Amino acid sequence: MKAPIEGVWCRLSTKSLKKALAIAFHGGDCIPDGFLSAVVRFFFNSIPQTVLLLLAGAAFSIHAGAKSLLVDFDGTQPGAYTKDRARGDWPGLRWGHFDRTAIVAGANALGAGNGRSLKVFYPKGQVGSARSGCQFQVGLTPRPEYFLDYRVRFGDADRNRWDFGRGGKLPGLAGGAANTGGKKPTGDGWSARYMWRSGKLVVYLYHLGQKGTNGDALSLSQSLVVGKWYRLTQRVRVNNDSAADGVLQVWVDGKLKLDRRDIRFRKGNLAPVDVFYFSTFFGGSSKSWAPKIDSEAYFDQFLIQHTAPRDIQLP
Repeated sequence: MKAPIEGVWCRLSTKSLKKALAIAFHGGDCIPDGFLSAVVRFFFNSIPQTVLLLLAGAAFSIHAGAKSLLVDFDGTQPGAYTKDRARGDWPGLRWGHFDRTAIVAGANALGAGNGRSLKVFYPKGQVGSARSGCQFQVGLTPRPEYFLDYRVRFGDADRNRWDFGRGGKLPGLAGGAANTGGKKPTGDGWSARYMWRSGKLVVYLYHLGQKGTNGDALSLSQSLVVGKWYRLTQRVRVNNDSAADGVLQVWVDGKLKLDRRDIRFRKGNLAPVDVFYFSTFFGGSSKSWAPKIDSEAYFDQFLIQHTAPRDIQLP
């Protein structure tokens, strides 16, 4: 039985083993194919066929777990964006509140033709996630590193329906307990959402080295305007053990805006990158953070993967 499938097995196993090593260890893709083929043939000649098939299944499961998650809403019908509809777009959806969301088409959507985008509503005079915007969490396969890439526009296509006010939150990556809301990290959780603050973009980082109870605002030297689509790309690689060597990098419209390689996200091996935190609302906690008019923002083309998008140049 071995001979007819040996060539197929070796080709598939080498590819899957190489991918599995790349997932488990940074730089796994640099391992020569010849070496991997030799390893596969050794196992092929030494292990019963049934075990080989089980190993192949495991390798492909690891491979599948590393696939990119792309959510562009183009396959979602316009209308209210309910939790049931969100489950179809976001495998691993843990929880969410979607009362102020909708899928839109036409001029307010990203792209021409049949493009669709997610609209989020922020009522005048309201702050906090219970009364403003939208929040949900998506569980990711735990890994030391992920990239998050998406588009956001403040206000509609006619440059109306937005007040930056004092500021608010935007989606980002997180890990473990995904600390937010004044819960100072102790080593088992962190979060790297964005904020707009008086029309400027920052990373709002909850991490072990933060100065106070709330997260630190890391400047991106990026001003924001109403009615323009922005592309935000974020890379997080958690620190090794408890060392201050975690990586946080941010690109805006493909331009590097932040390059930090000294972050302590966690203690030991706790809290890998395992959460996508869609979190957007006005606030701050006091009414002084609220918008003066009914406001809306649009989101699209979410990409979550463990390698950089092709057009992003790593420093």
